[in-house]
Amino acid sequence: MMLNSENNVSLAPLFGAADVGKFSGFYKKLDGTSTDKTCKDTSKEEKRRLFEQAMELGGMSGPSCARAVSTVLSGSPYYQSIKPGTLFPGNLFRDAKKP
Repeated sequence: MMLNSENNVSLAPLFGAADVGKFSGFYKKLDGTSTDKTCKDTSKEEKRRLFEQAMELGGMSGPSCARAVSTVLSGSPYYQSIKPGTLFPGNLFRDAKKP
């Protein structure tokens, strides 16, 4: 998962569809924010499941983005500390880093 420190979360890296450097560079140039990331060693099946769920929800921005990402990740055995409906990206990032 990659998380922009303000309010932008992207699930695309879970399925190899994004470039960390381009993602963080885009937001640095756009609004001066930094990007943090955390990774978990998930199975291919889990990556596919998460990607498909994210695609079903569609693109989100602002508070809806963190809420959607937390809803998708909360169903994963790899992200057991994430609660569905989390509004704040910082809280989502904090919980994603937990074992």
